[in-house]
Amino acid sequence: MQLSRQEAADLITKWFDEVTPVTALLVSADASLTVKLSGFINGFSTNILISDGTREKGNNPKNYILFPAEFVDSFHYTEARELPIRPEHLDLVTQKHDFSSLSLLYESGVRLSIFET
Repeated sequence: MQLSRQEAADLITKWFDEVTPVTALLVSADASLTVKLSGFINGFSTNILISDGTREKGNNPKNYILFPAEFVDSFHYTEARELPIRPEHLDLVTQKHDFSSLSLLYESGVRLSIFET
């Protein structure tokens, strides 16, 4: 189901406010590159920060990834099994293929899927 930018922002804000564990799966446009990171949404403005750290002042996460929010073409709330990614990549995220994710589709064709874990 396609979401508006505001609906996607509301969901990301909910995960941020509730300190919900998430897994992010970034897949390149040609699916030749896949990056997975588990952690929390620890920042949300013009960028989305997903890291394994906490929001405590002075705490620097060991692992993080920063995604720009302004280059997103569309937002989708989709069941994992419906994502156009290889099954082996999906298995890296979850064994539950009925899991849902928020997918951000970038202008470049890159897909960022965020799963609540």
